[in-house]
Amino acid sequence: MKKKKGSTKVSFVRILLSMLLFAGIGTITNAQITITGTVTDDANEPLIGVSVFIKGTNTGIITNTTGYYALSVPGENSVLVFSYIGYAMQEIQVGSNRTIDVELKEDVQAINEIVVLGYTKRARGELTGSVSNIKGTSIEAIPAGDLTKGLQGRLAGVTINDRGGEPGLSSNAEGNIRIRGSNTLGDNSPLIIIDGIPRSGLSYLSPNDIESISVLKDA
Repeated sequence: MKKKKGSTKVSFVRILLSMLLFAGIGTITNAQITITGTVTDDANEPLIGVSVFIKGTNTGIITNTTGYYALSVPGENSVLVFSYIGYAMQEIQVGSNRTIDVELKEDVQAINEIVVLGYTKRARGELTGSVSNIKGTSIEAIPAGDLTKGLQGRLAGVTINDRGGEPGLSSNAEGNIRIRGSNTLGDNSPLIIIDGIPRSGLSYLSPNDIESISVLKDA
């Protein structure tokens, strides 16, 4: 039995329409989704400069002066990460949401972290001055024979001046430690306290014996 020519044309048109339909669905699925929202703290105050980025990528944005952000994501499976200094990080999957408002909570662990300041200890949340800190594990990884010189560039606001290359522990072999420059009036050398006892320097110490070094820059 012969097929009618008209029937063949109708089948072709149906196939063509189906292909266009599936192509359209694919385009919609791969379309970018714009997510907007506002980031606030627990007092409902806007947080400025909160980092909002897509997890697993370098794509992100920061909130403006009203805590507002707008970010395009590739799909509903994307996860937004909200990060801000002093606050606990949050991760939220986009899903069917197009507006995601976030309230960040203060990171209690960071606030209660204890910082050693010479003869005393303070919770980080109580500090009013600037403190630089380096952990013992980081000190052990420094590829330097002299501990003092190895700290150069690893503590913000701290400068080490190399006074010479004499071997041994002579005064000329150890570098000068300067905090926030060398324009301080009078004696601008720092007071070094190790386990509550004043010391003359750091070079004689073994990196393996150091738990951490804290530099109080507003002393």
